[in-house]
Amino acid sequence: MVRAHAQWTLGYDAWMRGDLKEAALMIRTALENERGFSDYLRVALMVERLT
Repeated sequence: MVRAHAQWTLGYDAWMRGDLKEAALMIRTALENERGFSDYLRVALMVERLT
């Protein structure tokens, strides 16, 4: 769960800098690591950045 949060944070940072390719990669990886934790709010935040 901590790893997923760290990857989401890095993805968000990349998104803020305009590096959308890196952001999508980090957020997708974070989503994969989030699987099984049932943290729906965090998943929603991640998916929001991918759209």
